[in-house]
Amino acid sequence: LDLVVYTPKPGLDWDVSTPEEQGLDPMLVAELYFNAAKLETLYGLLVVKNGNLIAEGYFNDGALDQSTGLASATKSYISALVGIALDQGYLTSVDQTMAEFFPEFADQTSDPRKLEITIRQLLQMRSGYPWEERTSPYMEMILSTDNLLPYIVEFPLTTNPGTEFGYSNLASHLLGVVVTRASGVDLKSFGQAELFSRIDAQVGDWWQDANGYYLGAGLMSSTARDAAKFGLLYLNDGLYERTQVV
Repeated sequence: LDLVVYTPKPGLDWDVSTPEEQGLDPMLVAELYFNAAKLETLYGLLVVKNGNLIAEGYFNDGALDQSTGLASATKSYISALVGIALDQGYLTSVDQTMAEFFPEFADQTSDPRKLEITIRQLLQMRSGYPWEERTSPYMEMILSTDNLLPYIVEFPLTTNPGTEFGYSNLASHLLGVVVTRASGVDLKSFGQAELFSRIDAQVGDWWQDANGYYLGAGLMSSTARDAAKFGLLYLNDGLYERTQVV
């Protein structure tokens, strides 16, 4: 463990410290990185304590400036952008209905319950849309298309909106489209201006669908350092360097 190196890389975007200075046992941190080096699917690992970066390491060709796909962690960024859109007045309430933002589908659905689904229910994963990963063939349908919007109509509701939790990639994508349509700005540009730049971060590559909408359910990429800033933002109740971002 004495040979394990986890000293943070030089950089101006984080205050750097040591485990000892922040009250952590350096041998426990060394053990963490020793074990992390054995994992084949880990690219970067950071330890932050009291707002300071105290350990940093990259593995499997990972690097300080590498932007890596965040998979479903993207959904947490989407929820933050919904909050920002609400704060800025683009949205009036989380109890606005989804249907307000998708008028082109209003007369296509035969299930009137869909017209009552709210932004709040989409955020809570209580929209009533199927838990795709547990209900065939809906995950296969999500993965096989570059246009998810017709699924507003095509996916059936498996529960009444607001009653039960069901993990829905469709719901998160719809939230991203809601922010785009409400603000009039594409999701990546809105996110960079209103969230990422305010925490000294940069949004990386992000998959777009056939309509040009960025995927709200995943496939946004970020460096490890910038992802840690987002985590720290939540740890500090939406504050970043005394600025209320969310």
